[in-house]
Amino acid sequence: MKILIVDDMPEWFNFHRKLILELLSVDKEDIDIQMSAKSAFNKIISMPKNYYDLIITDMQMEYISDDYFAGEWLLRNIISHKNCKKTKFLIISSAYNIVQIANDFNVEYIKKAFLIKNPMLMKYQIENLLN
Repeated sequence: MKILIVDDMPEWFNFHRKLILELLSVDKEDIDIQMSAKSAFNKIISMPKNYYDLIITDMQMEYISDDYFAGEWLLRNIISHKNCKKTKFLIISSAYNIVQIANDFNVEYIKKAFLIKNPMLMKYQIENLLN
């Protein structure tokens, strides 16, 4: 299983990676990290088709537009990209409109506050997405 974590805060991507390594059967080298939506986009389009099984993204990262969050820009640009036809997506964010964004893109989400209180949410969501 190949996973890409997109978050600009080291404490969060380290938290996500640690949880994934503890809760799922994933090797450390199967988890990639990108610290911005734009760098993640460039990484994704440079990889072979369906390289990532799962992309986990934050919403609030670098400034891209007044119209939407960086993570929303990333989803808008990769969900229908040929390299992501079989890729699953999970938003993990504190964005006030996370539910609306997840519904707009038909992807799953976890609010960061809920994840802190119940880390097993990540395991359940990932297993549900990939099974």
